[in-house]
Amino acid sequence: MHLLLVSVNVNRNAHPNIVFAVLQNEAGESVSVQIRFDPGTNVDNLTLREIATLAREQMRRIEVG
Repeated sequence: MHLLLVSVNVNRNAHPNIVFAVLQNEAGESVSVQIRFDPGTNVDNLTLREIATLAREQMRRIEVG
């Protein structure tokens, strides 16, 4: 299954160490995931490709969980 990153949201005031991402498949089905980071991680330095990879990994953890 091929999942595309369709949305990324960072709210530094409410959740400074979490990135919210939405992945969507070809059928239009989507899943929202939270990617948690260490306080020392600067999410501004991440590329969209890195965020997409982390979001897919988080989704797999949810499926297995």
